[in-house]
Amino acid sequence: MPVVVILSIIIFLCKILNIISWIASKIIIIAAIAISAIHGYQIYIGHAIKYKIFVLCAVGFVVSLFLPSILKILVSTLSKVNSKLKKFVF
Repeated sequence: MPVVVILSIIIFLCKILNIISWIASKIIIIAAIAISAIHGYQIYIGHAIKYKIFVLCAVGFVVSLFLPSILKILVSTLSKVNSKLKKFVF
């Protein structure tokens, strides 16, 4: 019984995180593109190339693409486990 309650709370928190991550991923995608464009313009006007900026933007972009779908899969898996446990307990 306590496992079902704890799992239900975890599922609820994951659903909230899923919504927040969806919004945050859109912001991170826009920010990564903007920062890369700004640094590209700085390189164009003569500043030194900082590859670290491009790498961080690329990593942020890729993570923000996959984070909402990973959380969605996690929520659905936990929900299935929780429903099986509820059937077993009740």
